[in-house]
Amino acid sequence: MDELFAGESGQISFRNIYSEAIQSEPGKKEGGYVRIEFIENEKELKWQDKVLEKIPGVIESLQLKGYNASDIGIIVRDGREGALVLQTIIDYTHNCPDENKLKFNYNIVSSDSLLLPNSPAISFIIAVLSAVNDPDDMISRALMLRFFLLAEDTPEAETVSLAGEKLKETSGNYFPDGYEIFLDRLKQLPLFEATESIIGFFGLGKSPSNVAYLNTFQDYVVSFTGSRSGDRQAFLDWWETTGSGKSVVLPGNQDAMRILTIHKSKGLEFRVVILPFISWNLDHMGSKQPFLWVKPAKSPFSDIGVVPVKYSSELTKTWFADSYAEEKHSVFVDNINLLYVALTRAKEVIYGFSVDNPKTENTIAGVLKSAMLTANQEAGTAGIELSSYYNIEKNLFEFGEIPQKQKELPMEKDSFSGKYNVSQAMESLRLKLHGENYFSSGDQEIRERINYGKLMHEIFEGIKTAADIGSSVRKLVLEGKVTEAESAELAKRVHNLIELPQVADWFSPGNEILTEAGILLTSGNTKRPDRVIFKDGKTMIIDFKFGDESPHYAEQVNLYRHLMAEMGYTNIETFIWYVDKNKIVPA
Repeated sequence: MDELFAGESGQISFRNIYSEAIQSEPGKKEGGYVRIEFIENEKELKWQDKVLEKIPGVIESLQLKGYNASDIGIIVRDGREGALVLQTIIDYTHNCPDENKLKFNYNIVSSDSLLLPNSPAISFIIAVLSAVNDPDDMISRALMLRFFLLAEDTPEAETVSLAGEKLKETSGNYFPDGYEIFLDRLKQLPLFEATESIIGFFGLGKSPSNVAYLNTFQDYVVSFTGSRSGDRQAFLDWWETTGSGKSVVLPGNQDAMRILTIHKSKGLEFRVVILPFISWNLDHMGSKQPFLWVKPAKSPFSDIGVVPVKYSSELTKTWFADSYAEEKHSVFVDNINLLYVALTRAKEVIYGFSVDNPKTENTIAGVLKSAMLTANQEAGTAGIELSSYYNIEKNLFEFGEIPQKQKELPMEKDSFSGKYNVSQAMESLRLKLHGENYFSSGDQEIRERINYGKLMHEIFEGIKTAADIGSSVRKLVLEGKVTEAESAELAKRVHNLIELPQVADWFSPGNEILTEAGILLTSGNTKRPDRVIFKDGKTMIIDFKFGDESPHYAEQVNLYRHLMAEMGYTNIETFIWYVDKNKIVPA
């Protein structure tokens, strides 16, 4: 290594950097095993493919020695390598003999495999919420069907037609009866209850493979609604930017092998570590060469200040040669340190694979092979002579023996739920209603109820157009302010009230509307007109009243007019709407 930087000024030699990195007392326990195999890279069969063929056999041999699946950590350089290993083991599990499936545990997880979007059930829920939010979104409708079939492990999941003209008919062949009515009902439900209902209606919680994902997903839904809002679109926006990167957190007693990158393995340890691909570049990859921010020392470039220079070996012929050498030395050290991290995660056994004939000299495989072949004893009496344990004919370094282990049985039998139990909170709770039964008798009694006007104000606050009546009334039901039975009559009454010609114009689509928007006064107090409409260059202020007429109301509305005028609005019209009397009074 030091030969590569011979003649470079200011660089500390690698021998000096690692001179004290000797584990003179690696541990008090005896035994242990290290095996690193160097595999030739061929045109017909790449060395990585040979390694992937060997890994299932390595896992089985370790389990025959008494190791559990959870004892094994498979450490890779990046996510791409991890995906190759994961897919290899999954494919092997599907195709291996049945007796192997009974004898060995092939359960395996990785950070990527545990991402919530990798569960078809979770992706299906997101697609349903998107479709409910926009019924004309045919892409979400198509995703609903595809992910539902994948979640159900339906054989034709990948081949079912998602063509728009037949999508509704095709969906009806697979979704439960009444799903369209169910989707319409979801519009009125809060976010958590909506997701719980989706899980229950479509039976997503019946599959044990979905349980961990559904539990984690619902935890995030609860957290979101508690810290932000229950708005579906807000949640979908959060999911797009943040939530889709969340992973399932597995319990510590999960008996499964783990795949993780070297960076994520820092601080962790496993009884057995498999390193399938000990071969990465020491230098920056050609496609990932960074910019160096350097300050030229010679005129006239020194007048520019700091400049960006693309990292490249061509810099050795320029004034930036020293900066290039410094960066190169630094990245070599970083990549050697990665090897150190990878080789120090194991407590008992290391199984490693590297390439015997790397394409370039500047790879970690070359460094490792050189260390295995050298007769120099850099560690003195504190270490071992690596070359004495290297078999040149087999291209194999082997040290120690795999200890025969007795499998550790759990002290107590773990409790595991094979399904996700949907919360039935709305059915099991009995709420004390603020406005219970206020429709029970005549109009006179209704007006005598103190909260009647407040409830009606809440409804109109949530209505911009007639299409909002249902959701606004439903909100009162969910808050326990009216009963389910009363909500239908209440929604019908509000529909009738806004059908008056002038009133209907106030609730027509296309208006720019503010409801209960606060106007901050210089005194610190706030005034809130019930409804302000901006249309055709006019500003209309409407106040809703539920009860007898009063001159005081005109004074209140005129105050709103004065405040709006001070804010720069012109052509202002004001109205008092006595709702129960269907009477509109200009003020």
